[in-house]
Amino acid sequence: MIGRLLLSLTLLGAAAGGASAKDAPPASLSTELAVIHRLRARGEYDQALLRASRLVADHPESLAAHVAYQDLRLARGEGEALRRLYREAATGEDATADDLYLYARLLDGRRALPVLRRALKLDPRHYWALCALGNEYAKRHRPKDAEKALILARKVDPDSPVAVNALGWLAESGGDLGKAEMYYREALVLDERFVPALINLGLLLVRKGGYKEAEKVLERARLLAPADPMPLIGIGMARAANHDPIGALVFYKKAVALDSLNVVSLNLLFSMYLRLGHHDLARAALDRALRADPVNETTLLNMAYLELSGGRPSLALTWAAKALDAHPESAYAWYFRGLCLEYGGDAKGAEKAYRKAAGIDKGNPDYPRALGALYASGKRWREALRAYAKAAELAGETPASLMDLAFAYLGAGDARRAARLFEKVLKAEPGNLDAWMNLGLLYQEKLKDRGRARKAYREYLRRGGRDPRVRTWLEELDG
Repeated sequence: MIGRLLLSLTLLGAAAGGASAKDAPPASLSTELAVIHRLRARGEYDQALLRASRLVADHPESLAAHVAYQDLRLARGEGEALRRLYREAATGEDATADDLYLYARLLDGRRALPVLRRALKLDPRHYWALCALGNEYAKRHRPKDAEKALILARKVDPDSPVAVNALGWLAESGGDLGKAEMYYREALVLDERFVPALINLGLLLVRKGGYKEAEKVLERARLLAPADPMPLIGIGMARAANHDPIGALVFYKKAVALDSLNVVSLNLLFSMYLRLGHHDLARAALDRALRADPVNETTLLNMAYLELSGGRPSLALTWAAKALDAHPESAYAWYFRGLCLEYGGDAKGAEKAYRKAAGIDKGNPDYPRALGALYASGKRWREALRAYAKAAELAGETPASLMDLAFAYLGAGDARRAARLFEKVLKAEPGNLDAWMNLGLLYQEKLKDRGRARKAYREYLRRGGRDPRVRTWLEELDG
C-alpha cells in the first residue's frame, strides 16, 4: 500500500512546486508561492494558509495559487468543504480545463476519472490533468493507460519532474525497480529539490538494501521539508530494515511529534510499528488517524487488519463494515470483508465479497487470486483453476501467479500441466527454490520420472536450497 500513497503525495502541490520555466508565474506571484511553500515546509500552516487565501483572491486565474490553497486546506482535513467550493466552478457552463482539474484532484477514484477526461477534452495537453489521469489509472491497475497519460504529460512539459517521478512510481509498482530508480534520479536532475522524488528514491533504496544512501537521500528531503513526516518515517524504515529497531523507533517517534502528521503518515506509522511488534503504538497511530478523519478507508481497514491479526475476525468485520458504509464502491473494502468472513469460517459470504471486489476492480489480480485460494481450500479445483488462470492473466503471468496455478493443477490431479507450469516459472526465475523442489516431487511421486526428479533436486541443492528432506529424497532415488 505504501507505493499508492506516495504517488498521491507526489501529485499534491505539484502545480505549486514543479512547473517548468516556460509556465512559470509572474515574479511577484512566484515569490509569494515560494514563501507559502517554505512556510508549509516548516509546518507553519496557519500563516501559509492565510497567504494562500490572499493569493487566490488576488490571482484567481493562477492554477498554482489554487493548488497551494487546496493542499493546505486538505492538510487540515477540510476536503468536503473544498469539494463544495470547487464543484460550483467545475459544473458551470463556462467551466475551463483548470476548473475541472482543480475539482477532480479533490475527488476519490472513480469520481475523478470522468472529470479529468472532460478537462482533457477541453485541453488535450493540460499537463496537470494528464498527471492526475495517470495517477488514477495507476491506482486502478491500468498501467498501460497510466503510462500513456504520463508520457504525454512529459512531452507537454519536459522540464517538470512531476510526470517523470510518477513514471518512476508506476515502474516500481510493476516490479521494475531498476527502471523506477532511473526515473526518480531523472526527476531529481530536473529539480534536485523536488521532495516527492527524494522520498520515493529513498524508500526505493530501502527496498533494494541500500540503507546508507537511502538515509542520505531522505535526510536531504528532511532538510528541505522539516515539517513533512515522510522523510523521518523513511529513515526509520531504513534503520528497521538494517536491523536497528531502536534507531527506527527514535525516528518514528520524531515523526509522531510533528503537528503536521497526517492520516497517510499515521497509517504508514501503524504498519511500521506493527512490523516491530509494538501493537500499542500501532493502535495509538490508528486512533489518532481516526480522530483526524473518522471515515478514512485506509484507517478503517487497518483497524480491521489489526483485529484480524489478533485473532478477532468478528471485530475485524465490524471495521470492514464501517469502511464499506463510507466507501460502498471500494473494491479493497469488499476484499477485506471477504478476508474477515473467510477467517471467521463463512466461505459463502467470503466468496460473495471477493466476487464483488473483482467486479468493481476488474484489472486487479489480487481478487481472483483470493477466490482461487478460497476454492482451493474447499477442493473446488475447477473453479480454483479458472480463478487462478484469470489472476495469472491479469498479473502478466508472473512466477508467483504461475506457481498458484501449478498447485491448483496439482490439486486437480493434472500433474503434467503442473510440471509444465513449474518449468515455465524456472525459465523466468531460475533461482526459484520452491519451484525446483516441487518439480522434483512431481517427477518422483506423480510422473515416475526418476531422472528428471534427480535433476530438479540437484538444482535445488546447487542453488542453495537447505531443506534436509531433499537430500533424503535424492539418496532414495540414487539408491
